[in-house]
Parts: sequence; structure tokens; C-alpha cells
Amino acid sequence: MNEVLKQIIIDNMQSLHERIGETVFVEDWISIGGRNYDRHQTTYGRQILKIQDFRIRLSGSIATIRDDNQQIEFRTDSIKYIEHKDEQLTIEINMKDDIWRRIKISKINPADNKGYDGAT
Repeated sequence: MNEVLKQIIIDNMQSLHERIGETVFVEDWISIGGRNYDRHQTTYGRQILKIQDFRIRLSGSIATIRDDNQQIEFRTDSIKYIEHKDEQLTIEINMKDDIWRRIKISKINPADNKGYDGAT
């Protein structure tokens, strides 16, 4: 991991901590066919949560975003791509060889239905 990417990751992880109290829509893809996320080789999950806690464990560099009922975790030391655009954070993680994970975290207004229909 180069120093530029490392600093971008640190900055974005700090921004996730600043989102405590916000409601977010999380989309999570895991592909066994590389970075193409082909529907035949990719699993997909989604959840809506109001961030109550965000932390990174030193053991394993595991980031955790959680609320009372659910949580999502991902490795920060395997991040290969990260982009923060508007109110959306996209993270791509190379888990092993051709196994990739993409996580999108989008801020939503809990009063409207944006994000509930599975929009990407």
C-alpha cells in the first residue's frame, strides 16, 4: 500500500467516525471473479443502519460499523480503492487472489425512501 492510498484510507475512516448518529444505506458485494462483480459470481447484501459506533480494531485492522441490531465489518489493510463522492463512500477490498469485496456506504434521510429500493 502506498503512502497516498494510506492517507486517503485514514481520512475516510475518520469521516466514518464523524457519521455517528447518521442513517446510512450499506451495499456489500463479494465477487469470486475479480473486480467485475458479475451477478453469476457475486453475492450481494444491503442494510440500513443508524450508525451508533464506528471503530477499527488494531488486531486484524478490522473496521466495524454498528447499531443496536446489526453490524458490518471489513479489513482496512486490504483496501485497494476508496472514493468519497458527495454523500457516498465506495471501498474496494482485495480479500485474496480473485476474491474482491465492494462496499458502498450512502447517507440517506430516514424520512424518505431513498436507498430502500436497492438503488445502486
